[in-house]
Amino acid sequence: MKRIKKNIIFLLFLSSLMIFTQSQYVIVCDRYNDEMNDKTTYFVHSAGSWNLTGTKIYIDELDLTCDWENITAEYDWCTGNGTIDNPYIIQDVELNGLGSGTCVEIRNSRKFFVIENCSLSNAEIGIKIENCSNFGINENKISNMKGTDGLDNLLGSPGTDGGDGKMSSGISINNCINFNNFLNEIMNIIGGKGGLGANGGNEAASNGIIVNNSRLISINYNNISNVVGGQGGNGIGGDIDYFYGGNGGNGGQSSGICISNSTDAIIEHNFLNNMEGGEGGIGGSAGFNLVYDEIGSCGDGGLGGRCMGIYLENCVNIINKLNQIIEINGGNGGNGASATLIEYHMSLGYMTIIIEIPPGYGGYGGGWLGVSDPNYVYITGECS
Repeated sequence: MKRIKKNIIFLLFLSSLMIFTQSQYVIVCDRYNDEMNDKTTYFVHSAGSWNLTGTKIYIDELDLTCDWENITAEYDWCTGNGTIDNPYIIQDVELNGLGSGTCVEIRNSRKFFVIENCSLSNAEIGIKIENCSNFGINENKISNMKGTDGLDNLLGSPGTDGGDGKMSSGISINNCINFNNFLNEIMNIIGGKGGLGANGGNEAASNGIIVNNSRLISINYNNISNVVGGQGGNGIGGDIDYFYGGNGGNGGQSSGICISNSTDAIIEHNFLNNMEGGEGGIGGSAGFNLVYDEIGSCGDGGLGGRCMGIYLENCVNIINKLNQIIEINGGNGGNGASATLIEYHMSLGYMTIIIEIPPGYGGYGGGWLGVSDPNYVYITGECS
């Protein structure tokens, strides 16, 4: 009963944001954050009443086969009726995604709902919310998310680039209104690696929490750690048919919290630790074919990925304070291919010619930034 009352109070708070002015919105959220300051710990307790390993949760209000009404009727782990007094609640779920996809995905909902005290692991995205309003994502543990690696260049396809890696996120929110993320523990989020190719594939970004095209946002008291951009794919070495060594792919960006194209957000009291941009891929060695007097060049290393604790892009009315950000590092640039020496023996003239192909350039390391719009944050870190 206590948990239900807490959710009702929380959703009443969310609903109030829709009708208050901007200044009133700030007061309401600050009062809420003051109450949260009384908590002695920011870590979630154990989930696991419902073990759904291998079974993803997917809800879409535009699909009558998997809307809220059908889900609550069929599964005991989802309760409520979607009103502010009795929101839909997904709680105490343990779900291992078995290495792919999204653990929990909800689309096109205007009903009130809460996802809380769930343990989600081993997928590409922990929680994905698209085109929804009036919800909370609270006290969940999300770990070991990894984007899919890009495909390697197929054998026998000279000149084909490696595929790009895919993005990975703990929580991904797009085109949503009036929501709160608090007391979530998010760790070990890694972008997919770029594939091997004539030019290595670029790897994808990784984010603890990413929000796009949304408004009335509150992100508070989350603990986010070990977010690493995927590595750029290595360039393939040249051969007698394709002479140029491929450039390494660029490393991916990483950020603890990333918000873009959004308005009216409060980001407070989050702890972000150990963010790192992805490493650039290694350049491929040069190829040559002296029968046809063809000599290529060595590939350059890819750029290291950028790293930001809190990344804000094209946002308005953002309150960003009292966040702690430590250990952020840009990714190392990839090494260029080493110089290549060619010994060419001229059989008729009994003479040996040694040709040196210059090495490729190493990629620049990725920069780091604690927050793209700093306000009252503690930042430490260094550029690799």
